[in-house]
Formats: sequence, structure tokens, C-alpha cells
Amino acid sequence: TYYNAARVIDNAIAKAVDLLKETGRLDNTVILVVGDHGEELFDFGSLGHGTQINYEQNSVIGKLINSAWVPDRHIPIGLSEVPKLIHNALVKNRKQIVPLRGSVLAFSGARKPIQIGLFSDKGLIKYDFRKDIWSQQPAYGDYEKPADPDIELIHLWESYVLSTISSR
Repeated sequence: TYYNAARVIDNAIAKAVDLLKETGRLDNTVILVVGDHGEELFDFGSLGHGTQINYEQNSVIGKLINSAWVPDRHIPIGLSEVPKLIHNALVKNRKQIVPLRGSVLAFSGARKPIQIGLFSDKGLIKYDFRKDIWSQQPAYGDYEKPADPDIELIHLWESYVLSTISSR
């Protein structure tokens, strides 16, 4: 399923790039492909959609194509950063580059959160509501290890919850 979906998307992007080349527009075009974490097919012990927060499933949600500017691969980038990504990919003067936030709040679970996490320069810190456990994954490919509660994650989560309640 994964490979077939990736092949379909790759073919669609290739057709778009070919059309841009044929019409002479490729040199003036930036393409940003974004997605989410995808399905979990027992890769990390779960079957379903969005039940685990980890670097392996959440680190690459976007890919810039045909852009001279490339974001630092060590800076976490969330979907809320898409306007900055597009801006930075299009500007000609490097002095106009807008810095990315450098941290991303993540959560799994639709109506009731299963996990909340914060990707930052400290790695991933997360809390699992089901297991009542704090853990940290320092970087992509690293194992999770126990962690102390993180006040920044708690404050970000509270702010997010309050903003969604007040917008109803």
C-alpha cells in the first residue's frame, strides 16, 4: 500500500514537472509537497492512523522541489510553517529569509489525546496519556528514553486546547 501510494504520487509530480518544462515555466516555479505521518502498519508496534509520535513518522512532512533555498534539516518544521517555507523558497535576496520557529507541537488522537509531543532542538519530548509516561527521543533513529515532565510542552498544549475551545 505504501509503495503503491508513493509511486502514484511520484508519477503525478513527474508529470507536473514535465509539463512545467514543456511550457518553459519550471525555472520560475517552486513545488512544495506536504503530507502527514501516514498509516502505521505495525512499524512501531501499532496498527492505525496517528497513534504514535516519533521522529521516524513525523520528521519529513514536506519536500521543496526546484528551490535554491533549503531549510536546515535539523530544524523541526510543522504545517503552520508552510507560508514561511513558500516565502523563503521564492525570495531572491537572502536577507529576506524569514526564520522558522524551530519547534513543533504534535498530538495524536482525535477527540481525546493519546500522546502530545514537542519537536525542538532538544529532540522530541512527549507524554503518553494511556501509559502516564514522559519520554524523550533525542534524534531520528534514536531510542526513546524516560524523561522528566516538560513545562514548555504542558504550556503549549494548554494554549492549544484553550484556543480551540475559544474558537468554537
